[in-house]
Amino acid sequence: MNSIKNAAVVLIAILFALLMLVAADWFLTARKISQSFDERMGQLVSKPYEEMDNGWYRLKRSFKGSELWGTTYYQVFTDQYGFRVKDSSYMNRDLAPKYIFLGDSFTYGINGAWDSTFVGMFAKGREEYVANAGVSSYSPTVYSYVYKKMASQSLLADKHKLVVALDISDVQDEATRWLASKNGAPTLRKSSEGVTFFDNKTPAQNFIKSHLNYTYLIYVYTKKLLGGSEMVESREAFDVLDMPRSAFTYVGASLDDKPYPSGYYPDGVSAAKVKIKKALSEIKTLCDKYSCEMYILIYPWPAQLKHVEGNSDWVDYTNETCAQIGCNGVINMFESELLQGSYQKSYERYYVSGDVHFNKVGNQLVFNILSKSVR
Repeated sequence: MNSIKNAAVVLIAILFALLMLVAADWFLTARKISQSFDERMGQLVSKPYEEMDNGWYRLKRSFKGSELWGTTYYQVFTDQYGFRVKDSSYMNRDLAPKYIFLGDSFTYGINGAWDSTFVGMFAKGREEYVANAGVSSYSPTVYSYVYKKMASQSLLADKHKLVVALDISDVQDEATRWLASKNGAPTLRKSSEGVTFFDNKTPAQNFIKSHLNYTYLIYVYTKKLLGGSEMVESREAFDVLDMPRSAFTYVGASLDDKPYPSGYYPDGVSAAKVKIKKALSEIKTLCDKYSCEMYILIYPWPAQLKHVEGNSDWVDYTNETCAQIGCNGVINMFESELLQGSYQKSYERYYVSGDVHFNKVGNQLVFNILSKSVR
């Protein structure tokens, strides 16, 4: 009987202590006493991004800090235009870039340090300015906007060389997420789940973050220790070899009826491909004004290693698009050793475990093939 009473006393004491801690946290947060909260959060979650109007987001200008992907931290630097660069010595450049890369998280290098990315490898040893304009979850509608923005900032040099990394996920992003704007930056259309790049928390998480700073800090740190991430692309609970984001090459029209992240509603795959071709055509038209060379880079996600039956359709679409807009060539990673031998072994060798992105070996392979076409 005494043991039951003792256990009850301990439980009450624990609950009382937790209540007092929550009350103190609420008070400190409300009084803004936790002034360094954002700095401490910056050490635990991704911080290079800034949210703009209508869901638009971009990399911060002249940023020096770190990014978290899974449980890995790595340094991130951006220049005065918001392009990722190697380190602080590259943060202020007045020259227009000789080489420009447009793309999403693969191009940006979401999973690691600059020297482990294919753009970083390409830039190594070059005296010319190499602009990495890749940002996570961008797609061709956005690539076109970014490229036009560079023109308005006098960042397009005569005879520059442009690589547009056309990602598998661009089809879903065009179908479900990005809308072009006539007078400003693209709009990020919310799905039926209300998900945007930044808005990926439950109402309870948002409440805790807003009213209980220290409690949320503990939550994020615990999530980090367990291997969690704040990035949208990593939160999708799908097998990397069978993700809806990369399934349009081997799954039929049934995907068109499902909203993001499970499908391609409302526009569907066919309309998304039309949008991609239009955006790439806009980019090539502007590119021609500067007598530049434009290349399209394509590469498989892990699912395309396993489900090879639809890969040729995607390759054909890209080749046809390049021919129609007059681009200088397609850099085709579908013809590389990625698709040779066992897909399990290829995945283990070239991709981050449990992820869709290339590891350093995979990025090295991309660089090796890329550098043969773009000199």
